[in-house]
Amino acid sequence: MLLLFCLIWILEFHIGASASDSRILVTVDQPTVYAAELSSQQLRCEFSRSPVYVLWYYSSFPGASDRATLAQCYHALGRCNLGEGFANWTNVGAAPTDRCKFLALRQDGYFECEGMDDLDVARAGIRLCVV
Repeated sequence: MLLLFCLIWILEFHIGASASDSRILVTVDQPTVYAAELSSQQLRCEFSRSPVYVLWYYSSFPGASDRATLAQCYHALGRCNLGEGFANWTNVGAAPTDRCKFLALRQDGYFECEGMDDLDVARAGIRLCVV
């Protein structure tokens, strides 16, 4: 029994150590994007590996109290759900991988993408300025 316990402990320690060495990472093409009003925009985050979930958040600026979930994407199911309050944004859509597409009306603000799996979370932000 003690031998079995030690074997399980060693396996858990080894698996945990190797999993923590492969952290999920995220990068963005441009931290600030300038867009003309009514232009079609595509914001993109690049993940080092496919996350289980990709969440997109919107706020007026980084750290603002109005931060809300724009979309919840489930990679395995290949679909995204728009967050409450964003259904009236024209042509808002998100891909289950790494993209968020929309028609820029007056959505000046800060968009964050967050990739999650069972072991890790990675996030990055993109500032959009509609001119």
